[in-house]
Amino acid sequence: MRTTSIRLLLGGVVLIVAILVFSNRGHEFDVIPEDLHQAASKQYRSLYNRDPKEMDLFSMAGEIAVARQDYEIANKCFAQIPSDHSQYGASARLQQAQVLLKLNLPSQAELQLREFLKLNSPHRLSGQQFLRYLLEIELRFEERHRLLAVMHQEGDLTPQDAIFYGFSSLLRWNGEVAVDRCQEFYRAEPVETDVAIAWAHYLGGTARASEGLEIVDSVLSLQPRNLRAVGVKAFLLSELGEDADLSQLLKELSEPQKSDPWLLLRMRGRWAYDNDELKLAEQCYQLYLSNDASFTECYVVLAKIAAKIGETEKQQAYLESAQTLAIIQNRLGGAQFSLTDEKFYVELAELSHRIGLRSQTELMAKSALQINPESQPARDLLAASELE
Repeated sequence: MRTTSIRLLLGGVVLIVAILVFSNRGHEFDVIPEDLHQAASKQYRSLYNRDPKEMDLFSMAGEIAVARQDYEIANKCFAQIPSDHSQYGASARLQQAQVLLKLNLPSQAELQLREFLKLNSPHRLSGQQFLRYLLEIELRFEERHRLLAVMHQEGDLTPQDAIFYGFSSLLRWNGEVAVDRCQEFYRAEPVETDVAIAWAHYLGGTARASEGLEIVDSVLSLQPRNLRAVGVKAFLLSELGEDADLSQLLKELSEPQKSDPWLLLRMRGRWAYDNDELKLAEQCYQLYLSNDASFTECYVVLAKIAAKIGETEKQQAYLESAQTLAIIQNRLGGAQFSLTDEKFYVELAELSHRIGLRSQTELMAKSALQINPESQPARDLLAASELE
């Protein structure tokens, strides 16, 4: 009887100890699988010769999970690290954004990127360029332009960034890689508004334009005032030759504004010109140019309008701008922008200066000087631009 009591007592003690051990394992065991926990602990001790704390484990386990391509676990690990953590906060937001993009979850990745950009990180430029890439895939060119404007003000534009900032409308927007990536995003997040609108836009240049119209209509049924969706719908209707529906859509809009989506301004300008509403057409294209002065179509149509109303000098100036921008576009299409060639940027600066694009002249001249600080042609162009 006594032996039985002792056994029961010992068994109870063992159970209590087991419960206490399990309860003290730490929150990380709720997130990190045991094998990953062990691997992270071992690697941390090997690197730093001390036992890891909770946030050390989450960071190390997240990095190991990324190496193993287990992105869901990596996301969970990085998500446990608060943004205000002095050692890991900023890097966790950037790392989490990267794994979320691996999981084709761009809206969640963007939230992490924007949180990262609020923090004082020495890797801020990497986050900005990552966000720029994401905005490009989703065809959110207005937002990309605003982001690049901030980078320009902060002195963080690389020569390639300067190309995107200065000549946004001359660059190809529907390359195969971008189309494939957006399709992956849409498959993973079909109800995400920005992704749905972008995918509908990409479909506009294909035989699946009708499918794109269905997608954008579903967005507008929930968000009837989403002007980005309206612009894409106008583009799709134009591609499908649905002139009556296009006219009805555009006639219902209020006065065009500088803040309107660029595609919407372009589609309204085209429609207005085709319907002899020259004042509205000119207004839309001038508003577009106030956002991005590099769009060749604007100058071509403005030249036609000038010809119709007998303003010959304006017509010639617009035509010269269109022709020069066509040359620039041809240069941008070759050799991946010749990113390390000083002469390439000097030529773009010269062409921009020829047609009075002061901002583009300065951007390209400064890019040439980034590559070769002693470039005299770039210095001369910069000085000439500043005198205007």
